Amino acid sequence: TYKNLQLIPIRFKAGKGSGSATGYLSLSQAMQQKKVVVKELGGRIGPDKRYVSLINRSKYTIVAQAGELIKGGKQDRAIAQTILIPPSRKGEAVNVFCVEKMRWENKARPFFHGGSSELHLRRQIDVRRAQPPVWQEIDRQFENRQQTSKTWSYLQLHNDSTRGNLDYISFFTQKFAQSGGGLAGFVFVSGNEVLSMELFE
Repeated sequence: TYKNLQLIPIRFKAGKGSGSATGYLSLSQAMQQKKVVVKELGGRIGPDKRYVSLINRSKYTIVAQAGELIKGGKQDRAIAQTILIPPSRKGEAVNVFCVEKMRWENKARPFFHGGSSELHLRRQIDVRRAQPPVWQEIDRQFENRQQTSKTWSYLQLHNDSTRGNLDYISFFTQKFAQSGGGLAGFVFVSGNEVLSMELFE
């Protein structure tokens, strides 16, 4: 517990959840270790903004979770649904939502992992499962914070808000390092209210 936020860990049974020994890599791990290649996909009549290609070059299955953010390419995206990507030299088409609606470049930038979207945007991704509600939620957050952006980049807004919570991040990062692994997820609680739950596998 730190200030008004409590994280309750969900643990695997004994012998489970020891990172890549389980046969799984998270998308963030895979991108940091350069074990996955993320590419733009072309359609019959031009680029297809709704999908990216993930090529798993590791020997483990990669877990890409709904709401994970990938920065770069021709525009920033959010993974639209949780998917398992087995080892393969062939690309897997993964459904995505745009989270930077005013940028589309002819030449794609390198992709980087951008973290995970917060609860309100995740709800639009998980429940509404359509691009217009995703943009509406991003617009709402910009309006609430009285900010603007040249490209309406959710990642810019997300990173600005994260910097304001560095003390929380520092505290829980230290706790994770001391946990000994085996974590399957968390329940997030503030006061008497359950805010959300995350399951990693």
